[in-house]
Amino acid sequence: MTPEFFGLCAAILTAFFAVALLVRAIARVTKLERQLANLDWSSLSELVMDVETLKRQAMKTRNITNGLKRTQQKEDLEAKLQEVQLQRQANVMPMGNVER
Repeated sequence: MTPEFFGLCAAILTAFFAVALLVRAIARVTKLERQLANLDWSSLSELVMDVETLKRQAMKTRNITNGLKRTQQKEDLEAKLQEVQLQRQANVMPMGNVER
């Protein structure tokens, strides 16, 4: 297999893929144009409202998740604080036998 023949095969294969991608792109654009031709302003406004509703729901869910994380972090911090306080109390010795 000579380098010229290999180069020719590579060029033909590349051209074939380029034509296939072009045909696919044309089909997608035609499909999009067909769908947009049937779109009217009322259905577009309904789609916009649906997207806004989904955004609000996602924001509420994100806020709830963040709130739960903060609550969990606060509880963890309080538990650690109580643990440290108990350790400090265990280290304190009573001063009942000390003379003044």
